[in-house]
Amino acid sequence: MVVNPEQINLRAGEGIEWDFRYLGGADAIVEEVVIEFPKAGAFSKATFKSHKPGSARPHRQISGPATDDAAGKRVDYLIRCMNLFKREVTQGRATVIVSS
Repeated sequence: MVVNPEQINLRAGEGIEWDFRYLGGADAIVEEVVIEFPKAGAFSKATFKSHKPGSARPHRQISGPATDDAAGKRVDYLIRCMNLFKREVTQGRATVIVSS
């Protein structure tokens, strides 16, 4: 998996919109995308899941606003792609830096 961009800079109160694209027919095997932050991550939720809706934009997810407590933090997170049987197909890592 290639994550682009690998690092995102946000301010407290701003959010992320993830939009996943496929190459080489991967959309046929990726049923769910799971975005996992550590418990004390940048957002009010630690896990975001996107089920494949079957459209031209197969997976899209919005984080909600970064918390004020996350200001000044660098948070690494994991993106996992799962197949129909809940087995991991691939994974990638990225970073969010939250400023005040």
